[in-house]
Amino acid sequence: MKEADMHGAIRGLYEGILDPGTWQNSLRALTELAGTAHASMMVWDTVRDQITVNEIVNPVAELFSEYESDYQAIDPAKRFAPRLQPGDWYIDARELGEGTMARHPFYRDFFHRYDLRSYVACLVERQPHYEVYFSMQRARTQPLFSTADTSGMDWVIPHMRSAMAMRDRTLGLTVLARLSTQLVERLNFALLVFSPQRQVLQRNELKTTTVRGPLS
Repeated sequence: MKEADMHGAIRGLYEGILDPGTWQNSLRALTELAGTAHASMMVWDTVRDQITVNEIVNPVAELFSEYESDYQAIDPAKRFAPRLQPGDWYIDARELGEGTMARHPFYRDFFHRYDLRSYVACLVERQPHYEVYFSMQRARTQPLFSTADTSGMDWVIPHMRSAMAMRDRTLGLTVLARLSTQLVERLNFALLVFSPQRQVLQRNELKTTTVRGPLS
């Protein structure tokens, strides 16, 4: 694994805070480093027991829509999830074994139909009402995932967690700024808000009244 590729994948995660395209590029780089057919971020709503899949690399629309609508309910990984701590990996070949995988309807009726053989999922973030996973899938022509594969990807998970937290924070600030702007525009008098350095921080369209002072 080249150090330059690792740094590029990490950089893409943080640049993805503002540009979703670079997050997608980073996930694509991770699939190449791990030798996988697909990758995605998965959000498990633990209250409604519903998993949604997004930020998909090499998307196959039917594959992921069928997973969300039908097969996530019988995904054998779900019964192992409560044992995971953030940063831990679910590895199907290790937890289930190849024989069980071959007989399980999740693989027999679903995965194999899309020419897939094995998958792993890392718990990136656990919140009271939802969990976020990074998941990768391998084709039937590729080897089963092993602990060596996942340990080789451990380096990216803390960066993924940090970038997600920063993105959520940035989104929250953006929403607050938008609401603040909408509120100011509804005032029936003019308003200017200055920083201590007398820079204009916020204003509405009217221009007769000025309020000076720092934002709190």
